[in-house]
Amino acid sequence: MKTIFEKSNGVEGIGFGECKLGDYLPQVLLRKEAVGLPQLSELEVMRHYKELSDRNFCIEKGFYPLGSCTMKYNPKVNELLASLEGFV
Repeated sequence: MKTIFEKSNGVEGIGFGECKLGDYLPQVLLRKEAVGLPQLSELEVMRHYKELSDRNFCIEKGFYPLGSCTMKYNPKVNELLASLEGFV
């Protein structure tokens, strides 16, 4: 699986025109170099994080035997067994 930076194709998704932040902010607050964030569309970002979430294990997609499930109180099974003749 590629990282989000490897998936970045370098295309700028949104631009802010010719606005110069130096006209509005003090020079002390401005970055001296680019941040280096990946350039992806919203859809590409959603697909990336969906792919990451699919890599996590979840009980809906796989079997995870903890052993504690058999120790829990299950009223339907217990009532059925307790109602059998000769149980007592």
